[in-house]
Amino acid sequence: MQSKIDLSDTIRILLVEDDDAYAMLIGRMLKRAKIGKFSVERVDSQQSAFERLPKGDIDLVLLDLHLPDTNGLATLDSFINKEYDVPIVILTSLNDEITGIKALQKGAQDYIIKSDINEELLIRSIRYSIERYNLISELKRNTKALEASEERFRIITEQNADAIVVVDDERIVRFVNPTAEKVFNRSADEFIGKQFDFSSEYGVETDIEVSSDGENSTILECRANRIKWQDRDAILMTLRDVTERKQVEKMKDEVISIVSHEIRGPLTSIINSLSLIIDGETGDIPEPTKKMIEIAYRNSERLLRLTNDMLDIRKIESGKMEFNYQVLEVMPLIEQAIEANRSYADQFKVRIRLENTIPDAKIKTDSDRFIQILTNLLTNAAKFSPPEDEIIVSVSRNKGFLRISVKDHGPGIPEEFQNRIFSKFAQFTAQGARRKGGSGLGLSISKMLVENLGGSIGFETKPNEGTTFYFDLPEYQE
Repeated sequence: MQSKIDLSDTIRILLVEDDDAYAMLIGRMLKRAKIGKFSVERVDSQQSAFERLPKGDIDLVLLDLHLPDTNGLATLDSFINKEYDVPIVILTSLNDEITGIKALQKGAQDYIIKSDINEELLIRSIRYSIERYNLISELKRNTKALEASEERFRIITEQNADAIVVVDDERIVRFVNPTAEKVFNRSADEFIGKQFDFSSEYGVETDIEVSSDGENSTILECRANRIKWQDRDAILMTLRDVTERKQVEKMKDEVISIVSHEIRGPLTSIINSLSLIIDGETGDIPEPTKKMIEIAYRNSERLLRLTNDMLDIRKIESGKMEFNYQVLEVMPLIEQAIEANRSYADQFKVRIRLENTIPDAKIKTDSDRFIQILTNLLTNAAKFSPPEDEIIVSVSRNKGFLRISVKDHGPGIPEEFQNRIFSKFAQFTAQGARRKGGSGLGLSISKMLVENLGGSIGFETKPNEGTTFYFDLPEYQE
């Protein structure tokens, strides 16, 4: 299909006319035209035109219907059948509007009766024909693109494992794919033109429950997006069957809840009892026995931490974790967290140093959760720091937020692991790192807590130089 013809450029015209005098008249009119520029190339027969047009560089054809080798509307038919994709203006000596109208119906852009021609009429007809041709060409291109797009959409949706429903702004169904028919146990004919009973906010996943047989329910995860459907605004709803996943999640939550609560009580009792034995409250014990009891004590503490972490994850994900918000100075909280974790860092011969303090800076936070976040970052840094090294804790302002940073000089985080660092149970073993009882939940919990406190968490890392974890919380302004 020819690209859009620019009326500001020189318009290249092929004049198909066997009358020399009339051809000369048209040539003069176009040469002295006050609007637009024109170049005219003339041929005197249909055959000559057929030989010239395939070479291109023609914007419009002025076609006489009466030529030596053809006559009447058959002349136009021959040009149309050749599909040269160029606008045609008919020149007819017949003082007959019917012939002109028939020419338009066959595909001509306009017609001029020879006896009525003048410069103004000729120029207006040429410009009108090109504008009309441009509009029709654009419509054809858009229609073709739309048809191709809809065909691709049809192929994709029919093969898609998700149910897909397209509704208009009145929620009237315009399209469903085979998966939707199966999920709802309704044929496309029963859907199309009917109101769709479910809705979803744009960009938000919504769970809906449907029952196709009146007994068994299916849970569908629904997403809605705005689209154009047959050149009109519409809503594309994608519905994924998540019944099995939801059942597994429910079972997992129940197991975690039962196991965690059943374990935590006895485990606390075991830890307290072992602590009494180690401290000699039950009498002296042989040194080898004491070492074995200390191992049991450390592993019991590790199991208790894991149990508490799993309960925290469950509470956060279910929205059941309570936050006690208070306006507090940030520096005392940081100092409290550092002091609470010095003994842990001492196990690895690692020091903790605070620098870049901001006195009187305040945040609105839950103090216990803040210390929990910072504790996770400090213990993580201690495990990956070289012996006799130090962890640096600093505070800075960052666009209305307070940034708390924890820097270590460990091996850094491998590039292939960085996108999973905040995932649950994410762990990696690096050369020189001492993995001491890590559950792989600390960073995941920290991320959830920071986001619940209205902030964000991130990190910067370099191989063999170390890692800085930081979290930003809104600074409280009086």
